[in-house]
Amino acid sequence: MSELAKHLPLSQGERGDDSAVSGDWGPALALVLYRIVALIEKMPAERWAAGEPAGQLGQAASPAEASAVLLWRLRTPAAERRAALRRELPRHPLRPTAALERTIRAGAAATPAGPSAELRALAARTGQPPVRIGELAAAVCAALDIASVAGEPTGLAPLSSGAVALYQAQRAPYAARAAVRGRRLHAVDADWSVGRGESIDSDAETILRFLFGRGTHVPGS
Repeated sequence: MSELAKHLPLSQGERGDDSAVSGDWGPALALVLYRIVALIEKMPAERWAAGEPAGQLGQAASPAEASAVLLWRLRTPAAERRAALRRELPRHPLRPTAALERTIRAGAAATPAGPSAELRALAARTGQPPVRIGELAAAVCAALDIASVAGEPTGLAPLSSGAVALYQAQRAPYAARAAVRGRRLHAVDADWSVGRGESIDSDAETILRFLFGRGTHVPGS
């Protein structure tokens, strides 16, 4: 991952477990949250509940839904999140996370004022416990969905986009991981890459959308 790898506080822990990740991503999270707020506040009202068509590998969210999921993720303690997932297992044993997200999306706010204020408050908080890479990844995913509807770039810093790409590469939908097995995804606009093998060049946002299951094609194809 070239020079970027030296700056990523990431571990080689089990897939889906970021408990061993060190470092504090609080400043990076704050920047992403402020960017989301900016996108929401200048977005036409009719786009608040408008979503992109679902991709083959996943389902994009409307700004309202993306904000609801992100706020739940950032405000809910880890123990409560795990308990919520366990409650979904009996009815949805194969995809409990997707089922839980559908429930959260269904309760999305009708207008952006409340979520915007809450996201701004979260971005401004100081003296809180260190922010883990998983929280930054959740914010980046929301930013991608919201920016897509807004028709604007996310404006992610290369260090943040690279860290999240490395994190998400282990957690991407199976179809996405299978499609790029033995290949290296290279973000030409951010100077980072993930994976090994034949290089596939694309931009950071396209790669991230693919890793989050928002893309229908392999980046660079």
